Amino acid sequence: MGAVTQAVLDGADKPPPGSVLMFKFGTNPAMLIHHADGTWVAFGAVCTHLACTVSYEPEQSRIYCACHGGVYDPKTGANVAGPPPKPLTRYNVEVQDGRILVSKA
Repeated sequence: MGAVTQAVLDGADKPPPGSVLMFKFGTNPAMLIHHADGTWVAFGAVCTHLACTVSYEPEQSRIYCACHGGVYDPKTGANVAGPPPKPLTRYNVEVQDGRILVSKA
């Protein structure tokens, strides 16, 4: 069986603006963020430091890894503080016919 290249999320699961939906991209945790300005982004939810699962904290405008204090930008996935050596994996997001398609960038 080949590597997963796309996840299809039902529109009923669509998070409201300013929130996040955690989901599996294949076997890996991922997050779909619906920003307050209406934009969508999706990232792998695995810290690039020691592979802990990260969480979105909209009130602080960050993606945070509680294991060692890693911080990522919630718009770009860039590592901005702490020990993570590289950005989060970013996925493409497309909304089509009431469904959300998340695919490898």
